Parts: sequence; C-alpha cells; structure tokens
Amino acid sequence: MSTSASADIDKIIYSEELSPEISRRAKYLFEVLRCPTCQNIPIKDSYSALSEIMKKIIISKLKEGWTDEQIINYFVQRYGADVLLNPGRGLFSYLPFGVLGAGILVLIILIVKRK
Repeated sequence: MSTSASADIDKIIYSEELSPEISRRAKYLFEVLRCPTCQNIPIKDSYSALSEIMKKIIISKLKEGWTDEQIINYFVQRYGADVLLNPGRGLFSYLPFGVLGAGILVLIILIVKRK
C-alpha cells in the first residue's frame, strides 16, 4: 500500500474518533472488499467516489455493532461475490473440471473396449 493511501485511510478512520477495535476491523474490511468500479484493487487503495462511500458505510455499520461477516454479506448482496477481493470457490466453479474428467474417463473406456 502506498504511503498516500495509508494516510487517507487513517484520515477517514481517525476523523471519526473510532475505538482501536473498530479501526482495526475497518482496516481489515477495507482490504478484503474490492472497489466495484476499479480493476481488482481493494477499496483501501481506491480513490473512486464509490469506494469512499463504501468506507463510510463500513464505519457506520461498525458503529452500529454489525459483525464483519454481516458487513461483507451486505456488500455481496448489493454487488455480488465479485466485490470480494478473494472470493471463495463454490462447488459450481469446479463443475467444468468434473465434466472434463468424466469426458476423459469415457474416452479411455471407449478406447479400452475397442481393443
């Protein structure tokens, strides 16, 4: 992270007079959520208007007592799993590999039966 981006995050966090725990959690969330309008960078490194709004929403939700998981789910519901910088792999993402493996297995069986 650049020094400028770090200073901007600190300015947002400390201008709100947050507890150390909320500051730590905000920094974590700023790192795991991706800017929806940028190319694969966390909101902590983004200067887009949407990222700035997301940062303020995160701080607001943290002050209201939301958990990190609730805040992450809030943004996933609005922007989809792509808002996560490192989205988890669902079962559906492995489907092409399963189909490929089954196709290779069928091919091998057909070749063995012909001999």
